[in-house]
Formats: sequence, structure tokens, C-alpha cells
Amino acid sequence: MIFDASSIWLAVSKEKFEILKNKFSAELVKYEIGNVLWKKVVLEKIYSLEEVLFLADFLQRTLNKMNLLTPNIKEVLEIAVKLKINFYDASYLALAKKLKMPLITEDKLLKEKSKRIVKVYSLREII
Repeated sequence: MIFDASSIWLAVSKEKFEILKNKFSAELVKYEIGNVLWKKVVLEKIYSLEEVLFLADFLQRTLNKMNLLTPNIKEVLEIAVKLKINFYDASYLALAKKLKMPLITEDKLLKEKSKRIVKVYSLREII
């Protein structure tokens, strides 16, 4: 299974992080999740910097138990243009397509567009 950032964040938030062990994601997931943490501190003011640094450490350990891969840029770009989705989302889809694995996402648009190419599920559908 290929997990995107939205499903990884939800799994960790719901304390279902064990489901991520030995699963796959795109290398860029670290930066997408880092951006989520940044938003929680700077824009939403939900967490303090200290709280987010603790969360970041936990997330890093969780991601270290996953297989993070770098997709082929040309394949990602072709998918992004063809489906009119952003490059980040196309990265997860390119990996799912190449590895012939389902994509796990909470992103409704990505789910809708991806189902033409791979099997797609939300986290709730697999736990």
C-alpha cells in the first residue's frame, strides 16, 4: 500500500500508526507532514513549537519504519498533467501505479481521479 500524507497524518492522529509499518510512501511525505506541523503552530495556533517538535520526532520515527521512495519525475509529471492534479499528489499515484499497489488517501479529489488508474481507499476502509 502507498500512503499519502493525509492518511499518514490521520493514522498517527488516531493512534493507528502500526498500520504504517513496512508500508510505502513518497519521500516528499516528510515535507508535506512538516508543512502540516508548521500550519498547526503558525496559522492555526493549535500547538506550541515545543509540542510540534515532540510530534515531529514521533512522526520521524514512524516514517523511519516505512519505505519512502522517490518516484520518476517524468512519470509523475505525465500523471499530474493528464489528471490535472498537483505534482505532490501525482507522486503518490505514480508510485502506486508503478508498484501495482493501492493508494491510501483522505483527499477526495485525489481519490476520485486516482480510481481510474489504481485501487484507492481511505484509512477508514482498511482498518
